[in-house]
Amino acid sequence: NVGSDTDSLRGESDFPLTPSKEGNTMPREQKDELLGLFFKKKATKIFLSLNGGNPPVRYVRAISKVADTEYAHTLRVLQRFREMGLASTIKLGRTRLYEPTEKGEEVADLIDRVIEVEEDHA
Repeated sequence: NVGSDTDSLRGESDFPLTPSKEGNTMPREQKDELLGLFFKKKATKIFLSLNGGNPPVRYVRAISKVADTEYAHTLRVLQRFREMGLASTIKLGRTRLYEPTEKGEEVADLIDRVIEVEEDHA
């Protein structure tokens, strides 16, 4: 289903990874968006390609190849990560490079730990 990966990318709220001020958990809408984004294989591959690899992949076209996704989909996902504060961009001439923010690196480390735990128990 082509639209299913992008449905969770829509949203207008900024996405803090810290608990909300009202309580000890983030609002349900934000949790749903986070789960929807990171538990989709292609979106996770796109995100991890910014953090992993030697050197990390920074060009949208290269990221789309690594994640095996269309360029347009990769760009939408990266833009959403940028809106969430998980990625930032650098413009070099007409080319835009993506890189993880400090918050994005923390999230990537957590995802890597989940993957390691799964591999250890497989």
